[in-house]
Amino acid sequence: MSDYYLYRNNQPDGPHTVERLRELRSRGEITDDTPCCPNGASAWATVGAIVGPAVAAGPPKLPPSLPPQSAHPPLLPRAQAPAHPGLHPVRPGGLPQAQPAGPDFAHRFAGASAEVGSLAKLFASRILTSNFTQGAAREDERKTLESASTPVLFPIGQNYAAWRRAILWFSGVGLAIAALFQIGPTGKLILDDQNPSKAFKIAALALFALQVLAPALALLGALRWSEIRESRRHARLAYFCQLIGPMIIFCIPVATISARSPQEANILRTYLIIWALEVLFPKIFALFPGLIRACLTLRTLLPESLMPGWICMFVAPLYGLFCMVAVIIGAQSGNLWVFLGFCSLLLVPGFVLFDAKNLCAPTDEAGMNKTLEPLRMRIMIATVTCVVLVVVGSIDVIKQMNIGVANITNIVAMLIGNIFLLTLVASDFLTGVIRKAFEADAELDGTPLYDSLAERMAQLSNVRLADVSAGESMVVRNVGALLGRKRDH
Repeated sequence: MSDYYLYRNNQPDGPHTVERLRELRSRGEITDDTPCCPNGASAWATVGAIVGPAVAAGPPKLPPSLPPQSAHPPLLPRAQAPAHPGLHPVRPGGLPQAQPAGPDFAHRFAGASAEVGSLAKLFASRILTSNFTQGAAREDERKTLESASTPVLFPIGQNYAAWRRAILWFSGVGLAIAALFQIGPTGKLILDDQNPSKAFKIAALALFALQVLAPALALLGALRWSEIRESRRHARLAYFCQLIGPMIIFCIPVATISARSPQEANILRTYLIIWALEVLFPKIFALFPGLIRACLTLRTLLPESLMPGWICMFVAPLYGLFCMVAVIIGAQSGNLWVFLGFCSLLLVPGFVLFDAKNLCAPTDEAGMNKTLEPLRMRIMIATVTCVVLVVVGSIDVIKQMNIGVANITNIVAMLIGNIFLLTLVASDFLTGVIRKAFEADAELDGTPLYDSLAERMAQLSNVRLADVSAGESMVVRNVGALLGRKRDH
């Protein structure tokens, strides 16, 4: 009985019998990965998953409707589709299990270590490039995604999911290292007999619990990376534990609640303010580079969209102001190396603003790569230069303040983990925002509201109230021309 539809040449083809599917596959006209829809199913599977099961009785039904310009059939959650005997789910995300090399434990351990090292190298490459046209998912990752509860069959979605997996692993490991180095200081605070404040000890324990919970959620999201909705939820909860949770705890007036005298309350408040700055500063600092990285990442995912570029244009000046504060601190410290390091970091938002025209213009994949590759390289050079100069300039300060390797490792791991985690969470969130904006624009087009909006924008534009700039470039040109005339005289 003819019970199967293929999806070839951007349109349904069929119905076909199982024997016909096998014949087409043997002739090379279709492959195991060719989308195929069973009789009456509400989701698409693949030929390799379907060929072989018993054929259900009944007249053939049309497959689910397809968009006119889609390169692939639409998908519904696997839970709505009938089960097929040919589908064998692959073990969900996480590190692939190493194949034992033999009875010798050392050989097995060496093989597992080599595989973990290979995955770490692959993940690092994905994070550095963040380009979904170049960093493709591996074949085993594609199979895992195709067997998820909500299958991901399209290459661009598979590449994005594989990138999310890498980001989650690196952020989770970084945050876990930071939490590990907090065990000692937190234990001392809780066990300190000279500080009898129960409220203070409870706050310290709650902060440590959040720092442990955040990497646990990030790593759980990495292990469940193929279940996209679940993984996204874990990532957002991890970021909540990293930033919002500590902010809520530091808003509690612990000194007022637990201090036995005004003098003790003042001392405790001072300590809490310093502690809050130490905990929150790396996370707040990570906001700006994380958002810029997220926007540049979405530029490779959706090169036709203008929104990632415009968000970059909004975030970059704020990042520049934040870097300027750091430059001022470096200048007032009298440390030339630290000052030059923060000046180098100030170049990062400058590079982004300098490429505003390219970042805010729709383009294809080739044009996007031509723009982003040199921009990413300039940002990386400026960031690395900043880190090197600040570290060189801070060696004497570190020695004077007796800041140990554990504290430095804790700050660096927390900063890196938060930047990666925010990059992922912001990318997930902005992807949904872009889709909503695109759908809203499509609904608005051709309606009376669109005509009203166009009229209002025209009126504002006529009096220069809708311009992006306020004539700064004209001032620069006039000053340059004036200086040129003075030199001529």
